[in-house]
Amino acid sequence: MPVGLRAAQIGHVLIHWALAFGEPPENLVLLEVADEQELCALFNALPSEWASEGFTEPDLDNQLTAIAVESEYAHPLLRKLPLLK
Repeated sequence: MPVGLRAAQIGHVLIHWALAFGEPPENLVLLEVADEQELCALFNALPSEWASEGFTEPDLDNQLTAIAVESEYAHPLLRKLPLLK
């Protein structure tokens, strides 16, 4: 996904997070996955009690393009992922 499109997806998921939880997250760490399949698997593996939000992009056939996970939970689950380049 091109850089500009990735940036837009980050903005979209942050808006969804703020609407769902009343405020933006305190911290922001941007990580990347190889593809939508990996992102979907990761999102589906999140326990239901964790604060999380996903964004599906209408302009990309409703593909899941970004997720946000509450920071206190994120580290153990996401530490293997590289920082967004």
